[in-house]
Amino acid sequence: MDYEPSQLPYVDAVELVDLKGLQPNGVGGYMRIAKDAPYVRVKGETAQQIARLWRQLPPDEQMRCHIPPFGLRFYMGNKLLVQGSVCWQCNNIYVEENGEDLVYEFDAQHPHSQQLLALLQLLAERSF
Repeated sequence: MDYEPSQLPYVDAVELVDLKGLQPNGVGGYMRIAKDAPYVRVKGETAQQIARLWRQLPPDEQMRCHIPPFGLRFYMGNKLLVQGSVCWQCNNIYVEENGEDLVYEFDAQHPHSQQLLALLQLLAERSF
């Protein structure tokens, strides 16, 4: 089933999860096994900027791999709304929302996609 990032509701916090080195049984399993992976939680303008860029990820065709450097968890209060592993090499995001596994294929070279990647890389450099 397909996911639509533009439908992400208002969030007040985002967790950036380091997925490097994880090896799930399937491409959609990264976030399930990332419970103990390093992460950084951001709020305020940074969280809003990540959410805004996530909502603007443009659709495209995916490649046939999934090697995500990062995962994202979107929260409102203590409630996890959406989580997903994002791969800029493969143009895809494997998402879990309300217990449902979804996929989104995006244009990883689009300026919004590259801006999100740059922001996440900067946060990762400061945190992991």
